[in-house]
Amino acid sequence: MEVARNDLRILGALESTFTAARVAYEQWLDATLLAFTAAVESSGFDVGSLARQGDIHARWVREAPGPVGYVWVDALRFELGSDLCDGLRADGQTAELHAAVAAAPTITPVGMADLTPGARRGAVSHSRERESRDPGRRGEGGHRCRPGGPAARCPSRQGP
Repeated sequence: MEVARNDLRILGALESTFTAARVAYEQWLDATLLAFTAAVESSGFDVGSLARQGDIHARWVREAPGPVGYVWVDALRFELGSDLCDGLRADGQTAELHAAVAAAPTITPVGMADLTPGARRGAVSHSRERESRDPGRRGEGGHRCRPGGPAARCPSRQGP
């Protein structure tokens, strides 16, 4: 979308229309994300039988017999992970692929902290400062997890 916008700056004819559409979309997206976050904070988010990303190490790595290669890539889309797994298998390696639900909010500091050993026990804490483009939103869906506190205090760490 941004590439198209750069082209429109050169062509000029649709730039104002594109900008208006982009502003409307960003306002809708912001309202939708705030409503979703508020609903998750007040009611939780039941993922059913799906694995949680904070359980990955304990479930598939820690107790595995023998050496384990644990591929940990920030923001790797599932289909790319599937391609990687297929490639490893094609090379004669034993490979497993498991889906897991990410911790909210799905930003790098939270996700990386949630993937470390001990994350489910609350041994890892994280905090989130609002980005400069998003001032004053704390309390409208944003949160700060308490350092050293139990995982139960953090809305993004709900679950068993």
